[in-house]
Amino acid sequence: MHQQVATAIAVGGALLLLAAGVGHLRRRAHLAAVLAAQRMVPRWSHRPLAAVVAVAEVGAGAGAVAGWLTASWPLMIPASAVYAAFGVYTTVLRIRRPGTPCGCFDGDSAVSWSVVARAWMFCCAAIVAASALSADAATAGRMVIGCAAILVALITWLAPQLVGVGRPVRTGGTGSRR
Repeated sequence: MHQQVATAIAVGGALLLLAAGVGHLRRRAHLAAVLAAQRMVPRWSHRPLAAVVAVAEVGAGAGAVAGWLTASWPLMIPASAVYAAFGVYTTVLRIRRPGTPCGCFDGDSAVSWSVVARAWMFCCAAIVAASALSADAATAGRMVIGCAAILVALITWLAPQLVGVGRPVRTGGTGSRR
């Protein structure tokens, strides 16, 4: 039972990585602007890092979903690594620059502790799920986990906005003064 819950959470996180990565690929300039507003990485790296983050999100998310579908646990490891990196980065960001945007899902909400907790939750769930996957999992069990994963993805994507945790912040877009 615990393994199924962890797997549902991990697959939900993988779906979020995939959705966020597609959004970031479509709007790399916006993610680069968020990185500039965060002032955590060198200025020259904003555009290349935005592209790398987007590709890593898509690759790790798709890999984790494929790993779940094929019961190939090593494919979950990159998703765990991406979420660990996000966990470290958002923790440092929340402590050092608490009013800056987190950049999650093309949004401009300020980084919050719920964003930090979400990253670490998905990291841990992917580790547990990777260790629990087996080739003999039943199709019905996979369908239940898949439905639960979609629900987890929707809840964790929408919950911070619904409770008003993050507030919009400026990313220094086209209308900013120099």
